[in-house]
Amino acid sequence: MPAPIHPHPANSPHARVQLVNGRFADVHGGRPFPPGVSLIIQDGKIAAMPGLPGEPPASEPADLVIDLQGKHVIPGLFNTHSHLQIINGLMDKGEIRQRQIAKNLAGCLERGVTNIRDTLCWDLRQNRAIRQKVSQGELTGPRIHQAIHVSPLGGTYAPRQSLPGKVLFSMLGLSMLPYDSPDSGAVVFRKDAGLQEVRDAVSRAITERGAEAIKFCDQPEQFVSYKPGASVMTRPQLEAAADQARKLGVPTTIHNVTVEGFRQSLQAGLTSLGHLPIDRELADADLRLFEESESCIEPTLTVGFFYCWNMKGNPWRGHVEINRLSDFRDPIYQSVLDESWLPEVRKNFAGQREALRKGSVKLFGVFDLSRPFHYFASVMPIGGQNFRRVYAAGGASRMGCGNDATVSACSQAAIHLEMELFDFSLNRDGQQAFCGADALRIATLQSARAMGLEARFGSLETGKVADLAVLEGDPFLDYRQVGSPVAALFMDGKLVVNRCGL
Repeated sequence: MPAPIHPHPANSPHARVQLVNGRFADVHGGRPFPPGVSLIIQDGKIAAMPGLPGEPPASEPADLVIDLQGKHVIPGLFNTHSHLQIINGLMDKGEIRQRQIAKNLAGCLERGVTNIRDTLCWDLRQNRAIRQKVSQGELTGPRIHQAIHVSPLGGTYAPRQSLPGKVLFSMLGLSMLPYDSPDSGAVVFRKDAGLQEVRDAVSRAITERGAEAIKFCDQPEQFVSYKPGASVMTRPQLEAAADQARKLGVPTTIHNVTVEGFRQSLQAGLTSLGHLPIDRELADADLRLFEESESCIEPTLTVGFFYCWNMKGNPWRGHVEINRLSDFRDPIYQSVLDESWLPEVRKNFAGQREALRKGSVKLFGVFDLSRPFHYFASVMPIGGQNFRRVYAAGGASRMGCGNDATVSACSQAAIHLEMELFDFSLNRDGQQAFCGADALRIATLQSARAMGLEARFGSLETGKVADLAVLEGDPFLDYRQVGSPVAALFMDGKLVVNRCGL
């Protein structure tokens, strides 16, 4: 577990702390800064980096000098697309859930993750309580940035609130509030709403519910059942909503699983697109549209890791990409579950693989939960091909790192798995399209940009927040260092993890 914040000189509010003899990561340049560079922390920020061109020498002595003994220092990492509330594998609302959430948040700091974004929560009271505990020091964890969902009524994640739906949500351990409640994580408008009504919904999400991002959805299938008929925004509605968020200074993202949604999102100028089209392959014109845009992509390949199986009755059964994924997944699947979940929760996954191979996963033996696995089985066969083409079309410099925890059966800390899947998807057939410098840039600066936070986070630069992960290994030589357990972690300039006796 991370060490508690203690009365160390490095944690004094205005102390001037100088880190020396470290290998500081130049995220922009894809290499370490030259030897001899040091870093000064003061008032929670990087106050100076003496030794860099254009940086003045240290003007005053440090209150404390810490010798890093050659260790590597990188910016704090991001998970741009996750969920705090347990959706997959835990149906308990009580003490186990709270311990699991605490484990997930503490695990983030253990692996250097200092910023996560929750991209969907139907009951904001739960997440607000968690954020308050983190801010008050009752829970150890990263900063939590809350997205609010804006959707036409009847959308995938804004279903009409029928009694059967509420019962199913309750059985999944979720609560659904009326959409007009200021505590609801979804703001809805009429399917045929005019553009001003759509703009007003975005404004309410920001001013009334504190949205730090606005999330849309282009999935035309319904939640849980995955049957057709969910409402989606028209292109004019999406453009109006995105424009309103821009005017109010809030980034936008979208649950993107269709080619049509990909096109409309780029045309609307969304800040980022979460996931990838899985309904069909992107056309060359779509890739050119992406190249000409400024939107980021959060591919969340981890979704494929947990949802693509050789299931009986699935049209993708036996596909070469799913077979290849199975060979990659089988040796590490259990270890991912072990590191992510409490033993009491982990048991809920026991037998899941065998049930998936048989083609049916049922809740309490009644509710069929296998439909999502059938639906998302194309993430690797189609989505994987789209991912590689987008990556080659400029996506290498505009991709962020999210793993869709806990919809994916892992925690918010498991961004190392997303990096493993970048390697799995890109470094194939003798090609080396992905390396440690790419992994570091994706999990830091590019993720900060996807969340609209690049002015404060994502790189080691004077004036930015002093979120610093200290690593034993070289992330430029080994991408697996990105998201591995850290030797130490500074967050807001405070030493919050110290495994190496700094």
